[in-house]
Amino acid sequence: MYKPPRRPQDEYRAKARQQVQAAPTLAARFPTLTALAMELTFHNATTPVFDRELKQIVNLANAKSVLHIQCSNPDCFRGDFNLMDELAKAVADRQRSINGNRPCRGWSTTGMTNQKRCQTVLRYKLTLKY
Repeated sequence: MYKPPRRPQDEYRAKARQQVQAAPTLAARFPTLTALAMELTFHNATTPVFDRELKQIVNLANAKSVLHIQCSNPDCFRGDFNLMDELAKAVADRQRSINGNRPCRGWSTTGMTNQKRCQTVLRYKLTLKY
């Protein structure tokens, strides 16, 4: 049976999934946090409109304490986003809401020799309850 070759993106994301699975839950890491809602939009830095939006109420008992968010660009390699530092600081300061932008640090691989910086920007809003 034919198996397509694995792309570098697939191997990178498999390692990221292993790290997420090994992490404790958000409820265990932040016992004072009772609710977390996320609003995420992915933008291309060269255009003003967003290409994907995600709204989620997080189940703290099941969600892992690594907020690893996959880049919306399917050709992105070693990008993705991790919002754990922002969440940890917000919980420590008992903030109710945090907003921000984060550019993707990955590479867009449109061919084996044609690589350029990924142009995706994540805009996020996290709403916390204690």
